[in-house]
Amino acid sequence: MKAVCKRVLHLTVTSRGLLWGLGQGYIALREIVRKRAPPFAQARAALASCLATVTPPCWHSPAVVASRPSIASRSGQHREFPTHPAPFRRGLHAMRAAAAPVAASGPKPVATTPRHRRTRAVARPVAGGGDTTSRPAVAASAVTPPPSPPAPQPDAIPPAPAAASLPHPLPAAAAPAPAPADTTTTTTTSTRGGNAELLARRKLRVTAEIIEAARKARVAASPDEIRAGLDTLESLVPGFTPNLDTLKASEWARLAADAPSVASKIILLKSHYPRLDLTRVLVATPKLLLQSPEQLDRAARQVRSLLSRARDAERLLAAEPALMEPRALISVLITVTKWYFLEKDPIEVLEADPELVRRAQDYDVPFEPVYMDDEGNWTAPLLNYQEKRTEWQKYIDQTFYKQP
Repeated sequence: MKAVCKRVLHLTVTSRGLLWGLGQGYIALREIVRKRAPPFAQARAALASCLATVTPPCWHSPAVVASRPSIASRSGQHREFPTHPAPFRRGLHAMRAAAAPVAASGPKPVATTPRHRRTRAVARPVAGGGDTTSRPAVAASAVTPPPSPPAPQPDAIPPAPAAASLPHPLPAAAAPAPAPADTTTTTTTSTRGGNAELLARRKLRVTAEIIEAARKARVAASPDEIRAGLDTLESLVPGFTPNLDTLKASEWARLAADAPSVASKIILLKSHYPRLDLTRVLVATPKLLLQSPEQLDRAARQVRSLLSRARDAERLLAAEPALMEPRALISVLITVTKWYFLEKDPIEVLEADPELVRRAQDYDVPFEPVYMDDEGNWTAPLLNYQEKRTEWQKYIDQTFYKQP
């Protein structure tokens, strides 16, 4: 190893400049590592000891002068390459001074730990005999992780003084604070308060839009009367608040301006459907209140006549408030009759599945049309199908559909 380090130092001193010599030294050290020489830390210590003990050859000695590079001039003669011995000597002395402590202490063994490597015992013969010894060999596969560093020890905590050593009891200010109460009730209250505030702001905005629509539609009512009428509607039917998605603002203004008439209409509906949930029906279809009392009474009588076979007509109407209109109810009954080829009672089908109409609307299933004249008389093409069908229609129904 010392011979190699001397070679590196000699190349550094006598080569064509310091950088080239360092490059050659790096190549020599790389060869050392490839040949499985001692660890790099030991090689560095040996190189430091060489720098501290070996005296480089004289700069002007014949060997050094002969090894100096030269360049050819134009005349064919050779002259020496210009060098600077003084700066190099100063650098060499600095390297010696830095390497002196390392050389004095000697090479230190380097603790090596297996880094994600697996060792296995390989039997190798001993030179003196035939028995074998076990020598660990390093495998390339990673099995065992490196050992983790030891955890730092916690600081020592001094023991707490005994309670008896306190000369006086704690004052009221130093007493421990009581445990915080459960915040679930507080959170629920704040959420309700926020929702109430949002509802109040929405109500003010909708009321302002209704008042503005009443002014544009020239409804004979002042803003205060509109506000009072809306409050009256909500008091008559709890939860019946204006919704601009179901009626226009001008129509809500008309209802609010004629609150007494609306009250009489609500009483009329309650007389025809005693067990009907009017809040649910009026929230879904508030346009019923735009009809006159006569129209509303006639429509209620027709609906009750069409649903006379129903077990609970009020429950069916509450599930589907659109059936409060006779025209819509007739269209649904005819369509359901057509779906089941006249084999099932449409009222029984609707009572068994009230969501049938809503699903059909969601899937854009068309319903059979119903026509009404100016006098309020309606005509359904398929209402009396069996009486109005021709002979060929009757033949098809009886032959292919097995119907009477």
